[in-house]
Amino acid sequence: MENVGYRFSLLEKSDGLSGFSCRNNVFDDYLKERAGQDMRRRAATVVLLRIRNQADIVGYYTIGSFGIALTELPDAMRKRLPQYPVVPAVLIGRLTLDHRYE
Repeated sequence: MENVGYRFSLLEKSDGLSGFSCRNNVFDDYLKERAGQDMRRRAATVVLLRIRNQADIVGYYTIGSFGIALTELPDAMRKRLPQYPVVPAVLIGRLTLDHRYE
């Protein structure tokens, strides 16, 4: 099997998004209509996956800052953490592949 290299990049205004489809309207519409706004507002970071040296988007995921109430964590984990009311975390908000690469 051929060794295919992949690359990750942040969503940019110049990215061509029209060819992407994971066959889920919620994810497709988000990428094409709202992801750029979330990046500009710094509400989320949108990371694209591509095959190296190709423009087609294989998939994408979003990450954002999040907080978990310390009281929501198991006792064993809570004992090892600083006793802040909210523990910082990273949220993977969307994770999907174009249907051609499933």
